[in-house]
Amino acid sequence: MKHTRTLGLLVLLMGFTLSVVGCAVSEKTPENEPTPMPAPMVVVTRMTALRTEPLTMVDSCLRIGDSEASNLVVWPPDFEVSIENDTIWVLYDDHEVEVQLGQVVRLGGGEVKSLEAFDERTRQGVPADCPGPYWLVGSISPGEETERPEAPADLDGAEWVLTSLNGESLIEDTEITLYFEEALLGGSMTCNGYGGGRDSGKYIATDDGSLTIPMIAVTLQLCSEPKGLMEQEAAYIEALQDAASYRVTGDRLEIANAAGETTLVFAREADAAVQAPDDIRAARDSALAYVSKHHGEQAPPPGLTWTAEDATPEGLIGGVTYQFRAEDWVVAIGHAVVPPEMRVYQVSVSNPTTGFWWEGRIDAEEFATEGTEIVLTARDAGLSYISEHYGEQAPPSDLAWEGGRATPEGLVGGETFQYTADDWVVTITYPVVAPENVVYHIVVANPSTGFQWEGELDAERYLTETAAPEASVPQVMLDRIGARDAALSYIFEQYQYPPVESLAWEEELVTSEGLVGAETYRYTAFDWVAEISYNVVAPAAMIYQVKVTNPTLGLNWQGEVDAVGQVTETGGVPTGGDFQPLSPAACSDLANAMAQTLGVEVAMMAETPFQDYISRETGSGCQATATGTGLDFEDFWSVAEDLKEMLNAQGWQEDISYMAGGPTGAGSGFRKDNGLCLLLAGWEPSEDADCPTDKPIGLCELSTEQQLYTITLNCAQDS
Repeated sequence: MKHTRTLGLLVLLMGFTLSVVGCAVSEKTPENEPTPMPAPMVVVTRMTALRTEPLTMVDSCLRIGDSEASNLVVWPPDFEVSIENDTIWVLYDDHEVEVQLGQVVRLGGGEVKSLEAFDERTRQGVPADCPGPYWLVGSISPGEETERPEAPADLDGAEWVLTSLNGESLIEDTEITLYFEEALLGGSMTCNGYGGGRDSGKYIATDDGSLTIPMIAVTLQLCSEPKGLMEQEAAYIEALQDAASYRVTGDRLEIANAAGETTLVFAREADAAVQAPDDIRAARDSALAYVSKHHGEQAPPPGLTWTAEDATPEGLIGGVTYQFRAEDWVVAIGHAVVPPEMRVYQVSVSNPTTGFWWEGRIDAEEFATEGTEIVLTARDAGLSYISEHYGEQAPPSDLAWEGGRATPEGLVGGETFQYTADDWVVTITYPVVAPENVVYHIVVANPSTGFQWEGELDAERYLTETAAPEASVPQVMLDRIGARDAALSYIFEQYQYPPVESLAWEEELVTSEGLVGAETYRYTAFDWVAEISYNVVAPAAMIYQVKVTNPTLGLNWQGEVDAVGQVTETGGVPTGGDFQPLSPAACSDLANAMAQTLGVEVAMMAETPFQDYISRETGSGCQATATGTGLDFEDFWSVAEDLKEMLNAQGWQEDISYMAGGPTGAGSGFRKDNGLCLLLAGWEPSEDADCPTDKPIGLCELSTEQQLYTITLNCAQDS
């Protein structure tokens, strides 16, 4: 059986049945057709397409190259070869070639590592005493070594992964790579490898963007899975041979044909290596399907090839963000670090060129809901409040809400979102004003039952009921849920802890076994824990004992709430304790060292409240404080690292149990003898910064002057 070869392409022998490497496939043929004979299996493990080197005879073995890395020349069965003295005659494909030992020749073909990879006829022609590796000849002609032109700097040494082939994405679970080296280009196509060289002008790339690849060699494997793989590889090789120009923009390589059509798009391998998790990609696809269904021609077109990027802000703890890009489209996806079955994905789909913007959520069941995060938070806060205060009248918790933006066309200055489920309707309206002034008006109604509730969520995410359902009142003047929320509101107002009434609280009855006439309930939401204890008496006589803790924030608050919502603090932010400030000299030394390290002025307070947020012990300490903007400090991590080195130099050792961090700050603790120093370095946006409230603060676009830094070092000793 003859193997047809050209210098342009070692064809895939599509007219024959090839052996399948790594697969056992058997297909039946119609009775009226002859059963095809299996073709020889030829596997080329590394392609270079053309070698321009001398032929040498080493221990009666004909080799290409004169170094230790030379290859044994292997002639295919359809080549007629004779050697007499130092002359070699080769006849193939109507070509007759005469060359001399020691002469530089152009030898097309590819390297084969294993003798077993050849078919039996080819293997019989390999001298038994001549070891590999082997060079399977595809063509031969006399040649002289020529100086290879240098590759353009933006191609030389680069490695790429194909993201688009003739405008289409690749078959799932396949990959095509391309690399450029000083003398070669090559890569893999999932099933087969390929390669080429720049010898004798066979591969030319210039700094002005022209590219010519007239000759490519390809390994000869046939893979039946996945379906369409062989056609994809053939289409890729054809597009590569038709290359006329290239363009490198950042981490993107585009190759176009002579007509100027971009046929191949690559991502630089270091960038393309980012593989988003399956659940993130599933959330992306669910969002794109929703946008396509509801926004038609404005949506991203099908068939785009998306490139993933881990966009989690540096230092962010407890959250994950990925971005996908395709042409002018950007999909951003984020979620909290919680078990998969509890995840809710915040997704945005945008195109800055067209101005299209969509936001929504994807739940763990891949169900999409349209709406900005703050709008959906307002909806859920209202539903949670109704469920806790109005019991059986409230919407069931397992409803699947559908809907999104419902702003009337032409309305300026306001936005409306509406969601429906069964007979229930939730409507959220708000004015288009500065984010810090927005108040979201929420209406939850059921026309079938006549139920209607109204409330407001302010920019600080504090929920207020503005209209209770008619002929419906809470079960008591103030139930345990109301007592919990009253305590949380008090803590927010008095100590500026974040309001958390709208979180999804989990309730647990923790009354001691055998206790009669009293009850205790525990509510948890992330790091927050609220315990409500009370005696079972008449509603008007209720006194609720409330304890609220948050170890992350160092909060341990206790108080009482009566039946009408009056809060009395019985154990608030602790004062007093065993900690005392360091000596004046030690405090002054730390302040001076801090000023010298940071290069800014440092204010010193000889005595200030101090709390060990791990042990909860309190007292007094001395505090050094530095302030500035992004012009003064590179970032809070660098500041924290510089001060860590300063403290280490003075004998203080870091206690990693105090380490904490987020998108806007970092902290840690340091010990020396009986002393403890607490370091906090962070920033907040200036008042004139435009930071959307429905996006993470770490993604806020600020100038360096708008980042207001505060760095404190609070030190005390245990007396």
